[in-house]
Amino acid sequence: MLQTMAVSEDSMCVLTPQSIEGPFYVDPKLVRIDITEGRDGIPLRLRLRVIHAGPCTPVADARIDIWHCDARGLYSGYPGQGDDRSIDTSGQTFLRGTQTTDSEGCATFDTIYPGLIGPHGVVQG
Repeated sequence: MLQTMAVSEDSMCVLTPQSIEGPFYVDPKLVRIDITEGRDGIPLRLRLRVIHAGPCTPVADARIDIWHCDARGLYSGYPGQGDDRSIDTSGQTFLRGTQTTDSEGCATFDTIYPGLIGPHGVVQG
């Protein structure tokens, strides 16, 4: 069950001046809201907003690409994963997707909380 948290968009303008780049996912045609492809995990509705840095105004039609690991720490599209490097997810596209922002600069993805990878904690991409 997805829970919602109401936040007043008029009361804040928080900018993230940095981001993690790459590795980039393979298929830019994965335009979709639900990126789970049936992966087990705690459901998460992720709503992102793109705004201009100065006036904090929305950026419409911006492309947002998302890709993260599943609850076990596995990424789609790569061989050699897991403790013994025997898990191969080549050709799979779970937890990858693209959305274009709406007139308010928002895009929504239905996904799951990412898992842990080693000492780094939760990994996001």
